[in-house]
Amino acid sequence: LGTRALGFMGAEAPGPTAERLSPRARDTARLLWIVYAGVTGLIAVAYRLAGMPFFDAIAHAVTTSATGGFSIYNDSIGEYDSIPIELVAQVGMLIGGANFTLHWLFVSRDRGIYRKDPEFRSYIAIAVVATAIVTSMLVVNDSVGGFGSALRAASFNVVSMATSTGFGNAQGAGTPGDFVRWSASPLVIILLLMAVGGMSGSTAGGMKVVRIRVLAAASQRLVDTVRQRRAVIPVKINNEVVKEDVVHRIGVFVIAYIVMTVGGLIVVVALGGELEASIGATIGSLSNMGPGLADAGPTSTFLVFPTPARMVLAFLMLAGRLELFAVLLMLAAPRRVLRQLQPHKKAF
Repeated sequence: LGTRALGFMGAEAPGPTAERLSPRARDTARLLWIVYAGVTGLIAVAYRLAGMPFFDAIAHAVTTSATGGFSIYNDSIGEYDSIPIELVAQVGMLIGGANFTLHWLFVSRDRGIYRKDPEFRSYIAIAVVATAIVTSMLVVNDSVGGFGSALRAASFNVVSMATSTGFGNAQGAGTPGDFVRWSASPLVIILLLMAVGGMSGSTAGGMKVVRIRVLAAASQRLVDTVRQRRAVIPVKINNEVVKEDVVHRIGVFVIAYIVMTVGGLIVVVALGGELEASIGATIGSLSNMGPGLADAGPTSTFLVFPTPARMVLAFLMLAGRLELFAVLLMLAAPRRVLRQLQPHKKAF
């Protein structure tokens, strides 16, 4: 793997640049594996110190750093009913949903890299603001019984959804952490967090925070050009100009994400899925989230959907994990082959 592999990395990079730690993709991958192993080990130790049994700590550390969310218990993290374990899980999920390049730079040479990185600041701000909003909604609606329970349920589920991990802290259906029992307003926040996802260069799914930042900057540029028709206004992130081809690529990705979400939702509903559950499952699958809404929430499974609908959701999971572009290229390959096999018309 060399510069040609880095070229493909650049083609599917979520943001303005393809993050790299070395000129060769092989060396970059090796360094990231070192960071990943170190993060996983630290999370395992933290889980053990918080009270998890040894095997449980290893099992949950692996799925925390990978933002995979798989647990060895049906109630996920809620099995332990432990605030220290939930706090460790939240910190671990935030680390897994952050750019692993930042982790390497922090350890190797720049202790202030997190503070200086604009995407990381936005990532943390989204989690903090969403937690505050959801907590307020739960308190006002008296959905979970008191500020403490509201903060515990909101903070854990917000971080879990914002990082696309999908862990749950509900101790069974109907308990405070079971967000499908909340009112509609906080569920809208949950759906938005599912769609946005974590940072570029992380193990998280979703559209990624940097794409949303670029899209917002491009939208602001459009408004500015309407007011100043002759002005040439570049898209800037943190006072750095974003290349136009990158802006276009991100626009195409967001459109493809929306089209695939709407298309997947229509197909899943047509195959027998209930509407609310299908909305959450479609967005959750494409963003590699795990749980959905309604009967497919954090205390349930996707067995509520017919087998054909689950096959569609499985395809969306694969498409989301491959960042859509790889799947679009795969779907376009047969068309290119057929075009090449067609006899060329000779000009007379």
